Amino acid sequence: MSHGIHKEKFVSVREPAWHRIGLHFLEPIPPSLAASVSGFEEPDLFPLMLPNGEPSGYYGVVSKDGEVFGTVTSRWELIRLEDVMDVLDEIAKEFPLSAAGQLREGRYVFFTFEHRGQVLGEEYLKHIVVLHSYEPGKAWKVLYSPTRVVCMNTLVVSEKESSFTISVKHFRGAQGRDRGAAIVAVSKAKQEEVDRKLEALAKVGDFDAQIDALLDYVYAFPEPPEFQGNESEEDKQRALRFYENRMEATAFAREAFLESYERFNDEYPRLARTAYAGLQAVLETADWRTGPKRSPKETRRLDEARVLGARAKEKVLGWRFVTSLL
Repeated sequence: MSHGIHKEKFVSVREPAWHRIGLHFLEPIPPSLAASVSGFEEPDLFPLMLPNGEPSGYYGVVSKDGEVFGTVTSRWELIRLEDVMDVLDEIAKEFPLSAAGQLREGRYVFFTFEHRGQVLGEEYLKHIVVLHSYEPGKAWKVLYSPTRVVCMNTLVVSEKESSFTISVKHFRGAQGRDRGAAIVAVSKAKQEEVDRKLEALAKVGDFDAQIDALLDYVYAFPEPPEFQGNESEEDKQRALRFYENRMEATAFAREAFLESYERFNDEYPRLARTAYAGLQAVLETADWRTGPKRSPKETRRLDEARVLGARAKEKVLGWRFVTSLL
């Protein structure tokens, strides 16, 4: 049939597929469970012998049903699902699994992950598609596409419409590259999300009305120290000096932000007084100041990678504030 699904080995999650084949789950499940309940089949490698009984140096890639996918040399590496399943399960924690299935007599296994978001009130839905190939000459791939892959036809469309494709050939060391390709694809998908938001921020005008709220969010003044009554005079003075220094540093940062914001508005009138101008002022102010090069653990998110670096906490707070306006 045109959908090309192998022995009804297919799983859909939340939204049923058009062909109504296989199993359906109402709630998100990890790819490892989808592979287990659907019983995806994997081929084996069989050495090919010469007429005299000696090894030929070639191997047949043969399915459980005896279907020969092709012949390969010893350089070709058969990647098992178990070699990459932990990475796929990790992806599903952030991008829910939408569908998984086996195609063309078992030659391919695919996993489709949802990437949903919203920019300026408009929702978007794209998909990270992992194509696990057992066929010689066909690469292991990760796609990023608007098409939900649920069959062979949608896989073909997805490859044509994908905004990027990462391919890995089945040669020595392919296992590690397959795992890396999945991670890189997630990073690139998140980067596209950042690009969409940055573009949208340039359309959010009248940011002057948000300035005070941003200052309080990113450059909040510290609370004065509280004393229990049993502190020494020396400890009190030390706490007060620390508080005064932080107050002074915060006031300086606020002033630097306002100067940067006005300068950006003058230099880029088409972007003046937009949320993008506010974000750039935060980034520039943070870069002016010296600070630790490391970032707090809570700021380490892929969609915030653009704003990490020195003074990462301030940059991430600025990013979160302006994107909350979208």
